[in-house]
Amino acid sequence: MKKLDTICPQCNTSKEVYRVSEIYLSGLESIKSSKPPQDNAFDLVFGHPSQKFGRRFVDQTTKRTLVSKFAPPSSSKQRIFRSLSPDFIMFATFLLSIFMLYQIFTQQREVFVPALLIILAVSTAYLFTRKRIVARFIEKQKNEARETEQVKEAIERWMNLYYCAADFIVFDNEHRISIPLQQMNNYLMSPEIWLNQAAQDE
Repeated sequence: MKKLDTICPQCNTSKEVYRVSEIYLSGLESIKSSKPPQDNAFDLVFGHPSQKFGRRFVDQTTKRTLVSKFAPPSSSKQRIFRSLSPDFIMFATFLLSIFMLYQIFTQQREVFVPALLIILAVSTAYLFTRKRIVARFIEKQKNEARETEQVKEAIERWMNLYYCAADFIVFDNEHRISIPLQQMNNYLMSPEIWLNQAAQDE
């Protein structure tokens, strides 16, 4: 493990300073491997007798909980599929309706008219509410794009964060801001509050 020269703004030394990303990745390695390397950053930090969290962790549940505190920010909503336009959904539904009407006309002609009326009613209702539905869809798309960009910027900040094992703090070396570990994610997603506070303290 390469020794860092980055100085902690609280204790003014680099003796126990590590990159947050290094601790997180080495923590994952420590969880997965029964015999992690001797220079594993996670074990060096949290396996030390003088550390706040005690000696080397054996309990996997505790280790996973601790590693998660150093995890990079992620989206609050896990989107598996991309949102589809309401017009596209309605068009696909219309094509399916035509096929169903054809089947009904050829096999159950007596219910063709009621089925046609239902489809016309649904189509009319969509036309009357289309403007509101599409506007809501566009707003949702914009919110998702903003969140995606926010998470991307937060991950870039996460890559540049450091952890001081002596003071149990995370810090942004560029802005010389110290952050308690439990508030790291809040800083990553909304750094303006911390930056403004730092500016006022100067």
